[in-house]
Amino acid sequence: MFLSGNIFAQVLLPVEEFNSDILVHGTSAPNNTWFAPQYYTPIAWSASGGCPDGRIGFAGSWNNYWGNFVRLPEVNCTGNDTVIMAFDVSHSYFAANSNDWCRFYMWVDGAYKHNVVSVTINSVDVTHNAGSNGKGFKFTEVRSCAHVEVMFDLTAVVNKSNILFYIVPDCQYNNSNLFYVWFDNVSVIGYSGSTVNINENTNSKEIHVYPTPASDHINVVIDNSIHSGFLMEVYDINGKLVISQEQNSGVFTVNVSKLESGYYHIRCVSKTNQVYKTSFIKL
Repeated sequence: MFLSGNIFAQVLLPVEEFNSDILVHGTSAPNNTWFAPQYYTPIAWSASGGCPDGRIGFAGSWNNYWGNFVRLPEVNCTGNDTVIMAFDVSHSYFAANSNDWCRFYMWVDGAYKHNVVSVTINSVDVTHNAGSNGKGFKFTEVRSCAHVEVMFDLTAVVNKSNILFYIVPDCQYNNSNLFYVWFDNVSVIGYSGSTVNINENTNSKEIHVYPTPASDHINVVIDNSIHSGFLMEVYDINGKLVISQEQNSGVFTVNVSKLESGYYHIRCVSKTNQVYKTSFIKL
């Protein structure tokens, strides 16, 4: 478990890189599988074009509306107050199609629940609130392997032992544009502690890391007009400090090639005690 103040983190669903076709199609599927229903045009696996190769999604032109979902395998979230579903997304963008979007929900306690707190892409809050249709993010630009984190609040959930999470992309336009949306490196991280907001008292929206997932290096950018130097620390999911180094500016590169594959947290503390936190995936 990762310890950050009074917050503990736990990998509930390891990173799925979609190196092979594991999707089950049809009208239903066992809860322990990755499921994309066959109706309309289904979300399907592609061996190429991922982050890196291997991904699931849809691409095509049509003369009708399109929408479908992918359901994650059942996740045991017992003991966690908050979960973050993390993944990488690539998708199209058309200025005239302002309602193209992706939403998220879960099946828990015998019903579909829209318990999303926030959605960030590359550490920037992009949450779109569609009321009774839940929360997600809109396709406001072309994105390629952008890192998404969807935070769910579980404090009101009675049975946390068998939750099903859904990713639901949707094109709401009847035209022949080449709409596409692809997902890769999906994982679920659980958090427990005295607060739902794991970024409380930090400047989490002002720190960006890319690429993620990363194989050799990550670039860290802290958006602050005054950089007095930072202590940069990287922790693995078990709370072990694996990298610690001084940085003299808010833009720097970190060599992560020797780290094992997995989910990592970054913590940067300035000389004026400003704290910046984010995370990344190491391939």
